[in-house]
Amino acid sequence: GLNPQMYDSACSEIQALLLQGALLVDVRTPAEFAQRALPGAVNLPLPRLERLSRQLDPERPVLVYCRNGQRSAHARRWLQSAGFKRVIDLGGPFYYLPCVPQIEAARKRPAIAA
Repeated sequence: GLNPQMYDSACSEIQALLLQGALLVDVRTPAEFAQRALPGAVNLPLPRLERLSRQLDPERPVLVYCRNGQRSAHARRWLQSAGFKRVIDLGGPFYYLPCVPQIEAARKRPAIAA
């Protein structure tokens, strides 16, 4: 299995990025998003990502996730090629579920003004 300490540092980094105003993006379908999504996530389905990402700030860190890591990996590569400075691929639930407490905690705190 994965080292729990590795999870702790990764989850702390995710929480810190969210507190600094990072955007949490779910690249699954609207139907999948409606069933369950991470707190504060926005749904930018992969087929529409190219068009919708034009409305985003490329300087703002972006955290992407999906169901199994395939679509989020594709989204990360695309966003990076489109000039987004910091894109973190959270993968699928196997990777991001241990971080849900930190994600929820970050959502309960007001974002720090840059």
